[in-house]
Amino acid sequence: MAKRHSYIAWCLLILLLSACAGHVENKHFVLDAQTAPIFTGLYKHDVFLEGNLKYQDLINSEFSGKFDSQGYPLRGELRQSYLDTNNDTLLLTLSGNFSVNIAQSSLSFTGAFTIADSEHNVLAQGTQSQWSAPYSDLNPLRAPPLMAMTGDNQYLQYRRNISPKNRLEAFPVVHRNLAGPFLLEAGFREGLPRGVIKISAQNSEQAFFVVERQYFNYQILPQPIQYFYFEPGSFSSLALLGDCERAPNLTVPQHLLQSFAYNCDKGEFYALSEDYPASVLQISAKDIDNGGIFHRLRIYRHGKVTDAAVNVDALYDGKWLYHGPVTSMHYGSLKSYRRYDLGKPIGIGIQVGERGAKYISFGQTAALTEAPAALPDDDLRDRLDSRYEWYKQRLNTRFSTALRDTILSQGELAKLKSVLLQDIEENTPLAKDGEVAGLPDLWESWQRRNVARLSTWNNSSGYSAVVMKAQILTDLDKWYSQSGVLLLQESAQRCARIGQSFNDREGRCENRPDKALQEICKRYFDESQCAAMSTAFTDAAIAH
Repeated sequence: MAKRHSYIAWCLLILLLSACAGHVENKHFVLDAQTAPIFTGLYKHDVFLEGNLKYQDLINSEFSGKFDSQGYPLRGELRQSYLDTNNDTLLLTLSGNFSVNIAQSSLSFTGAFTIADSEHNVLAQGTQSQWSAPYSDLNPLRAPPLMAMTGDNQYLQYRRNISPKNRLEAFPVVHRNLAGPFLLEAGFREGLPRGVIKISAQNSEQAFFVVERQYFNYQILPQPIQYFYFEPGSFSSLALLGDCERAPNLTVPQHLLQSFAYNCDKGEFYALSEDYPASVLQISAKDIDNGGIFHRLRIYRHGKVTDAAVNVDALYDGKWLYHGPVTSMHYGSLKSYRRYDLGKPIGIGIQVGERGAKYISFGQTAALTEAPAALPDDDLRDRLDSRYEWYKQRLNTRFSTALRDTILSQGELAKLKSVLLQDIEENTPLAKDGEVAGLPDLWESWQRRNVARLSTWNNSSGYSAVVMKAQILTDLDKWYSQSGVLLLQESAQRCARIGQSFNDREGRCENRPDKALQEICKRYFDESQCAAMSTAFTDAAIAH
């Protein structure tokens, strides 16, 4: 009797379990009138309990293991595939614990992972890792998107680039031309690398040592920051990144900076300097002159980016001297804008502090000087104008006797060349040229060029008189235009040295941002804010 009761109880239990959970094989489900997952395993009241779920999505997502009470992955193995930059299929396998956050519409994971190619070669792996993916349209029948790393992770990477083709920034790319495996210590946020990342390689004793560091902050808008540098002491030659046989010539004293890589595609050098610790110096090939020296560079230090013009002569002497505009950005926002003269800030700049942005004056302010800045004499422009008109009129007179568009006889040609050369020799530099840097050299250059042109002019050269006249006039116009630019630059520089700007219309220095600085302000702030900054700066100068 007892055995009979036990048998009946066992049968009832089997029937009860069967009513609660059933085993299904390759059961197809439909979602939004489309084929959805294929499931094999235990299934209860339209909820997956345990088994294998093939989502039938574009990245071949497949989960094997236990599901939570709502049918989402809980513990087990998730496999997803993606195309890499070579259009090869890679398989991502996550083995561990999963959690769906309904409020945040996301799927998270902690545990081990591997990334392998189609031949099952392991390209990356880690025993403890964190991953997540947005799960915006939550439904157990719908596959989660491709999972991405999040938080702090440490893992081995056997190939330099393992990022998906359509998400090139998903993983750090190793730049060192060394054999793997590489040990990466990296942080991630929103599916992208974030912060300082250390990359280590193995030495002959199989111990890992740091060979490269990278910094990421893709959250800085509109220009995310990403840079890398080779660990000091771990390199001895320049690495070529990309498809080029050699880098342009860069002539800089070694104690000033050490270049570790040249990006062939971008045309950029990357270098380190003891004068800029924990920073990367970026030098564009277009900013390097024929002598291999540069006049501008960009400095990266975490979220701070500085664009600076430097003095070329100082570089030859092994010194850093800012000379020209210097812009400093702090995590995507302007921190300061200044102009430098041989390492000293001058003129009017922009400074951003706790109370916001404002114009600020550098140099010896006009309020502390006994007299206004000594600008070039007013009659210097008149002298330049007179010289230009005098020589142009002389050219017209000299060439008026020559036949138009014909080749002159040897006697006529010799006579014309003689008087033209005499005009150039008589036209000596202006006595006031010494006031403006570069002005005497500019005129002497014009003289040498045209003396050489006239000296080689003969009938065999095929130049007619009208062609020769046009060439000399074109050179004269260039000299006149460049001389005017030098005058304005000299005036602006003298005003800047006393912390003011130059008003070219009125020919005087004033305590007001010039148009160029106002336009720079508008790049970073709205027009009304820049106008208020200008008013506040002018009022403060008057008050002093």
